[in-house]
Amino acid sequence: MSSASESSDEDADALATTSAARARAAETLDFLGVRATRERDDIGAFEERYGAVKRARGAGAAAEALEGLTLAFDGGWGDGVRGLGGRRRGGRTPPRAKARRRAATLDLGVEDEMRALDEANAVAETLASDRGAELALEVRRPRDGAAWLLGLALRGGFGGASNLERLTSLTLRGGKGLSVDGFTTLIGALKGDARSLRNLDVSSCGLGVDAAKALVEVLDENGCPLERLDLKANSLGADGALALSCALSREKSSLKALNVAQNLIGAEGVRALVAAIAGASNLRDLDLQHNGCGDHGAHAFAQHGLGSLENLSLGFNGIGADGARAIAEALRKRHRSDDDDMDVHGGGDDDAVGRASKMLKRLDLKCNTVGSDGAHALAESLNDVEDLDLSNNSLRDGTKWIAKSLKSKASNLKQLSLQANEMTDDDAWWIADALGENNSLKTLNLGSNALGDSGASDLASDLRENTSLETLDLTRNTIGKDGANELMDAMDENKTLTRLAIESNLIPAETTLEMKRRVGLRAQCDWQRAGFSDTAATAPTKFT
Repeated sequence: MSSASESSDEDADALATTSAARARAAETLDFLGVRATRERDDIGAFEERYGAVKRARGAGAAAEALEGLTLAFDGGWGDGVRGLGGRRRGGRTPPRAKARRRAATLDLGVEDEMRALDEANAVAETLASDRGAELALEVRRPRDGAAWLLGLALRGGFGGASNLERLTSLTLRGGKGLSVDGFTTLIGALKGDARSLRNLDVSSCGLGVDAAKALVEVLDENGCPLERLDLKANSLGADGALALSCALSREKSSLKALNVAQNLIGAEGVRALVAAIAGASNLRDLDLQHNGCGDHGAHAFAQHGLGSLENLSLGFNGIGADGARAIAEALRKRHRSDDDDMDVHGGGDDDAVGRASKMLKRLDLKCNTVGSDGAHALAESLNDVEDLDLSNNSLRDGTKWIAKSLKSKASNLKQLSLQANEMTDDDAWWIADALGENNSLKTLNLGSNALGDSGASDLASDLRENTSLETLDLTRNTIGKDGANELMDAMDENKTLTRLAIESNLIPAETTLEMKRRVGLRAQCDWQRAGFSDTAATAPTKFT
């Protein structure tokens, strides 16, 4: 037999081995109720790819053939053989596999014009190599002189097929080299066929009002089904916010997440956006941090409501007690509206799902001036909130009202931050008392207060009865040896608490050693302030 025939036989054997391995894998996955798909290659091209397998690769052909497989579990619950996790084959038609995504990067910061042109063409060729995939494109160092190259890449280079119709994600983050005209040229590349664009990130581009208006016009003209828009740090001002509010007011707006943090839109801009989202039924996430809205802007929520928001970030906005009361009123309106819907529809399972989708799950008010009175107002309206951040708000004794809300059986709070609120051991008593009864809270941050040993002792006492808290942050609280010992004793009994952060306190080195010996990695206690070891412990003390 000739060497050519031997080589051909070996290729055939390798291909047969690969095909057999693939068939066995498919049979096993089918039995488990699992679908197999290829991410990198079309299954129909399998024989073509492996038809010329050489002898040196024969042994590993099966492994390489299966390398691109991903597993997706069948979601059906009909009759049939049970697969993994108790799921069974049959029943509902399994959902279609998620579309493949092709990621590409275009660097427009190349100084040489021909090199930039070559890169744009290379990106176009890369995208054209997988026409069935969705496209996620990141543009680095965008600048005026090369803005037109984005259009070239998206439209397929010289004479190539357009990639616009499958563009789903575009990132232009940090494009500080763009003028208004340059950005208008750049974003103008989306005109026409970019009707699949769902995610657009133009954060930290320094766009200004005129560029924001140009963006809104392009999106409006294009009918883009945007779901996520990031406009953080762009100096939009009130006029830019007004332009955005007009876009949000469209009945068919599909936007689910909007970030306009750090844009100095002020109270007027916030009021315009809040009025718009009241009718934007799809918007779930809104980030308005660092916009100077003050109490006047916060009143827009009481006037117009929260729409369908689930996550609202209002940190660093100068919101005081009056603004907190307005937000509390908006929360009460939302709750009453949900209750009315339940009454009208009979309160069935479908209504419960609808109500859950309208809960404001996360409220971030960090670094404002809510104070004790504002905390009192908010505490009476928190039943549907799961994640609350009131850190750095000068709450002081107002924390007792938050603690009382934790004792309510209607409380759904799972994460709570009261960091840096000038709390003392008296305030810690109220929180400790709530922990003895609460069974929903998972994470509690009390860092950067002045709880001391007495406050730590109160918390330790009620931690013995708590069965839900998993993370407790007590960093920077002037806790010493006595408080640390009390917490150790509590952790010997409480096995639910898996992370105690107690660094940067006044705990002696030998006590931290004892804590690590007794509770292990559950306690983060190494870093302590200098000069507070009362014995010559052998372990080195770390300093902050």
